[in-house]
Amino acid sequence: MSISDSNKKFYVISSTEGCATNLQENNSYRKDYTNQGMIAAQNAETADVILINTCAYSQQMEDRSTDMITEYKSKYPNANVVVAGCLPKINPKKMKTEFEGTPLRSLPESLDFADQFDRSDFELLSDKHRLVVKLRPLYFWIESKIGIKFNPLHNIFKTVVVNEDFHLVTASTGCLGKCTFCAIKRAKGSLKSRPLPTILSDFENGLKKNKKLFWILGDDIGCWGLDIKSNISELLLGVTTLNAQYEVVLNYFDPHYLKNNTEALIKLLSSEKIVGLNMPIQSGNQRILNEMQRHYDLNFVFNTLEKIKSRNKKIAIKTNIIVGFPGESWSEFFDSVYSVRHFDAILALKFTPRPMTPANTMENQIPESVKLIRMALMNLAITFRHIYVAVSSFLRISR
Repeated sequence: MSISDSNKKFYVISSTEGCATNLQENNSYRKDYTNQGMIAAQNAETADVILINTCAYSQQMEDRSTDMITEYKSKYPNANVVVAGCLPKINPKKMKTEFEGTPLRSLPESLDFADQFDRSDFELLSDKHRLVVKLRPLYFWIESKIGIKFNPLHNIFKTVVVNEDFHLVTASTGCLGKCTFCAIKRAKGSLKSRPLPTILSDFENGLKKNKKLFWILGDDIGCWGLDIKSNISELLLGVTTLNAQYEVVLNYFDPHYLKNNTEALIKLLSSEKIVGLNMPIQSGNQRILNEMQRHYDLNFVFNTLEKIKSRNKKIAIKTNIIVGFPGESWSEFFDSVYSVRHFDAILALKFTPRPMTPANTMENQIPESVKLIRMALMNLAITFRHIYVAVSSFLRISR
């Protein structure tokens, strides 16, 4: 580091819509810049270096990222705009043709994972995310005044959007999947599990800071440990049996791994310490799942989730569903619509072809107009499901 570097100011911003991993990386970049002797700027206007941590899992998020890069390069011509995150690896061609000369940045392998979010990262989230973040304290205040928790609605509010209240624990990066629609693996790579003692040490550090909410991060925590001769059951046993009061959110658990040691997983996921589970099924139709190269039986998954919910009535189970995958018929689409009844919170995502993925060149691409109609119908079904979950929560009261 030169003397001039120590006088420089940096500013880190994310283009994501709330991706916990991306927001966690923001603090890791901040930590690394600080370690180099640089100073955090209060805003982009006063920064010498502006790092944009990008997201590109869909065309919409890629466009949001590229628009942000263009805006900041134009608005702050004297600053060094640096691009990090998924976009450079997911669409390197666009980076080269549209932003040639823009420095790229990767996280140093030696840098520890950040264990918290920064409040400033939540100021640029979508209106929907910010609304939830603002309503959450009010909702919890009302519950505290009447002395009642309405579950699973209580835990939906608690876990549906991350914020700085959570202590972050990274279980792994990358995955073992071969999903035909997904470009994230190209950005994240194959599975790299952190050892269980390291993960538990992160938990202990959070408990020492009097943290009560823990968000376990991983691109797919369902396959955790398979690269280090362990498995997800060992991880769950470790993080649910510490002698303390705390709650855990599990982010991105591929349903495929429910078939490994199922009964033990049902017992572990039924722990009342687990308040949130994100299990993305991506489609409610078995043929479409096969085309996606996601190998699990939907009936088995739904039955397993029902067993978990019957034992842990407070858990909020979330999912993602892709609408308009190539070749999806109307009846297959309605299978996905019907599947929302198994979940407490659902996010619908419109299929957009990603560069260098098998789904990008599949035949029978769904017309954009049809996707928009299906998205409207799916979101309507999701709205009715969310209303049902809220009403049933008020009728099923726990103290």
